[in-house]
Amino acid sequence: MLCLTVGCALSLLGLGCANGEGEGEVTGAVFAPECGIDDATWDLRPNFFVQDTNMNTAVIRVQHGSDYQDRSDGLVISIGDLEEVGANLGVPFDLADPESPIAITLTLAGTCQPGRRDPSVVLIARAGTITFEALHDPRSDSGPETRATFSGVTMDDGEEPPSTATLVGYFSFLFARGRPGQRFP
Repeated sequence: MLCLTVGCALSLLGLGCANGEGEGEVTGAVFAPECGIDDATWDLRPNFFVQDTNMNTAVIRVQHGSDYQDRSDGLVISIGDLEEVGANLGVPFDLADPESPIAITLTLAGTCQPGRRDPSVVLIARAGTITFEALHDPRSDSGPETRATFSGVTMDDGEEPPSTATLVGYFSFLFARGRPGQRFP
């Protein structure tokens, strides 16, 4: 009986830190005529949060659903210099600055369902700010949390007429090492 109780307790502990768990909000106005989106009150409703780190760079995905990125709506935050961002926690980074170590894109592959000849809708941040309050860097003792807020993020796809978005939001999650995703058994 003791073994059963201990086994149940250990299995419940494992559920508390599942890969992809966190909290956040991404809201604003999105206009993407190629897939019928004209929504002044758009809400990503993110429920999947991951960070992939390689050397001094990281890619953070904040998305709706845990499907692959090419099948989901989501925000992708690319960090080109973890050390610089980690040394400036609490400082807003200007996304319009060409020297910014951070770039943000919005992918609408879940809503717009790209086809073989129709590429997915990808909007690139042209202005706005993002402020990291915590940033996990596996090379340091920064802790497992990644937390940031962003505001006034204006985006477009560079096409004419443009698809556009203006977003605000936040995200917070704990880094959890999990099994790598793969498309085959």
